[in-house]
Amino acid sequence: MVDKALDHPTKTKRTSNGSCTKQTTEQSKWSELPTDLLELIFIKLLYIDATRFRAVCPLWKNAVNFNSIPRNPWLMLPSSQENNVNSRRFFNPEDRSFYTMKNIFRTFRHPCCVGSSHGWLVLLDRKAVAHIFNPLTRVSIQLPEIGTLVGLPNSFDVEVNAVHKRYRDLNCKAVLSSDPSHNQNFVAAVIFKQQKSKLAFCKQGYKSWIELSNDQRKHLWQYYSDVIFHNDDQLSAILHEGSHGLSVDIWYLNQTPSLMKTIMLQPQLMVGREYHGNFRRTYLVESLGELLFVVRTIGNSYENKNFRYRTKDFYIFKMNRWNSQLEKVECLHDRALFLGGNQSMSLSTRSFTEIKDNSIYFTDDHWSGMNLNYYYYHGTEEDGYIHYGGHDLGVYNLEDRAVKPFDQIDQEHIINPPPFWILPNPAVR
Repeated sequence: MVDKALDHPTKTKRTSNGSCTKQTTEQSKWSELPTDLLELIFIKLLYIDATRFRAVCPLWKNAVNFNSIPRNPWLMLPSSQENNVNSRRFFNPEDRSFYTMKNIFRTFRHPCCVGSSHGWLVLLDRKAVAHIFNPLTRVSIQLPEIGTLVGLPNSFDVEVNAVHKRYRDLNCKAVLSSDPSHNQNFVAAVIFKQQKSKLAFCKQGYKSWIELSNDQRKHLWQYYSDVIFHNDDQLSAILHEGSHGLSVDIWYLNQTPSLMKTIMLQPQLMVGREYHGNFRRTYLVESLGELLFVVRTIGNSYENKNFRYRTKDFYIFKMNRWNSQLEKVECLHDRALFLGGNQSMSLSTRSFTEIKDNSIYFTDDHWSGMNLNYYYYHGTEEDGYIHYGGHDLGVYNLEDRAVKPFDQIDQEHIINPPPFWILPNPAVR
């Protein structure tokens, strides 16, 4: 499949008053279309076509509001060019096309992506300094470094892949409370699963991250697995407590951050037993004002030497934020969830033809396992080791409980850096 450059189309000529003319002797009438008709055309377009629509001339750009265009998440992938660490490919599942953004990371020192939220990536550079970055507008905002929070040095004199592996081993995930393009008072939150698990936040202008401490979290085997903002300034995080089960901490981040409550989750969440290499990942998703708790079961795969672990199933529960009552969700109807290293998203499928109803779009976020060497036996050929990682991604349908892979994505080589969902955000800060 041929990649498409994410560039604007050749523009028409402009008159002194900003109207459009064709590059022929015949005067175009397109510039005379009424604004309400332009808006009707605009809202029927795919996001990428809407971008080109606005690039035609100032009149068309000013006549429509980009926020009215439905946007679906794109999958960020490594560049198709070997050793091109600053460029990325983006796969749009709606039009099943790839788009290339060149040199988007050239201003950073070997960034490692640890989150995607509101169309912004959360990056850690080689000195463990955090940045949020919009790949469409190329706007970046620096946040405090995280090294002191988790006991890392603020610089690494080692090969860049070793730096990224160190970050991956932390099982780090970061999210934002709101879109920094529209709200300068956004809050960033981050969790670390390895070592002593931590939950911390910061606001723009802070010199350091502020750790949120729960007095009940005293043991090394307790760890945070996901975090999400909802209801403006409420922050929820899943805490795994070993044999004691699961709980969700809900924090209120006002002038004095406080733990609003801890919800102990019921035993029915212990689905997909962990045995013989099987394990679970858990997520929080806000959907239509409800907070959903999603359990993903992952198990060993022997069907292909390149696939050593694969997602087997998902279970969804609707939470009651004020008690431990849970309701199992059997159908998402016209909604689709997007899960992985990104801030979990719920999307209406009504405006899209290729985004499937009642489905979960997921990426590989098994950070501690994706870069391991796996031994495999190759019959009469030499035994060997392979790197597996990044390939546990696809679309899960809740009706038939089946996983369908993305056929357009290479599944014969490690995907490094691993894929991330990102919602295209053209807003300029």
